[in-house]
Amino acid sequence: MMRIKSRTALCLVAVMLLLNGCGPAAESAPVAEPAAGVFSPNAYYEYLVGSAVWQLSAESQALMQQAFALAEDRVREMAAQCADPEVAEWAYAMDEDGARMMTYQGRPVAIISDIDDTLVDGAHYTANIVGRDGDMNNVAFARFVLSDGCTALPGAVDFVRFCADSGVQFYYVTNRYERGYRVGEADSAGSYQEAVGAGEGLYRTADGTEIGCTIYQALGKSFYDITLESMARLGFPIDDQHLIVNDSNLNGPSKEAARTAVRDGAASYPNGQRADGNYTGCALTLSCPPHHVAMMLGDNLNDFTDAFSAPELDAVSRAQLTEAYADKWGREWIVLPNAVYGDSMDYAAAYGMRELLHHYDYEAQGQQFVDPSL
Repeated sequence: MMRIKSRTALCLVAVMLLLNGCGPAAESAPVAEPAAGVFSPNAYYEYLVGSAVWQLSAESQALMQQAFALAEDRVREMAAQCADPEVAEWAYAMDEDGARMMTYQGRPVAIISDIDDTLVDGAHYTANIVGRDGDMNNVAFARFVLSDGCTALPGAVDFVRFCADSGVQFYYVTNRYERGYRVGEADSAGSYQEAVGAGEGLYRTADGTEIGCTIYQALGKSFYDITLESMARLGFPIDDQHLIVNDSNLNGPSKEAARTAVRDGAASYPNGQRADGNYTGCALTLSCPPHHVAMMLGDNLNDFTDAFSAPELDAVSRAQLTEAYADKWGREWIVLPNAVYGDSMDYAAAYGMRELLHHYDYEAQGQQFVDPSL
């Protein structure tokens, strides 16, 4: 899943409203100016501290390695079936380059994975934000991705390499978006005014409204190119026919179209936002045959199905929906832990964090302690 800074900012405000509303005199207390936090110079970042510390903990790192170990076991199971002559549906074939390719019912076997906080560790960027009052926008995130501070999650590179060695087609699908600085936005390293230059290639909505500069204008590379470069540097086997970049600011956060393109095949799936630096739209296309999608990896449940973003859901019903897919967790769907950002926070903020906690408060629901001796 992609880090969407505007949604994170919404969560920050929601948490501060929750905290400001606590205490017996909260309703009558005046609204204060944003204050310095205990750890961060910006109090709005305070809610990130606990989640980032957990994300960087030994327990979280162990869960990540556990997830990739589990996923690798699934690939081993598939490989064993391909090698078994009595299993007709699974088999090995040769691709057009003469490499071994895993197939199911004649289709190449594929795995689809998110990138941010599924394969690549973004908690270092969060640590910079809360620890140094760092810049919090899409250009700053792109600078982080280009830095040596951007690293792979433990076990991620070995797992993807194992998939490649096993003949599995591995597709990277990310919601990184090409908008750089918003109109009027600036940070410690640049600004919208500096990035727009002569005014060419501005980032616009579908109706033509200018909403910012492009990442290319700010950094000289598109996020598509940045992603290819950084993933290869980290050791992931990747090429332009296995990377799908969905500009979530323009197209929405759904990855369903990308999943469908891999599953059903695509002659020219629109891909690679503004790879030439000025083109407003998709500068590249992806072509691929129909695949058997055997597994998906993500840190947000929307990485697996849009069912978890249905309009009728709230934070409680969304959690309850996970039971409907009990047969997929750990088998077809592998979830990586992410407590820092994403729909888990968005739905909690929209539901009302106080109301959400009240819903799960066992005493509030009448579940009082019963003395077993009585």
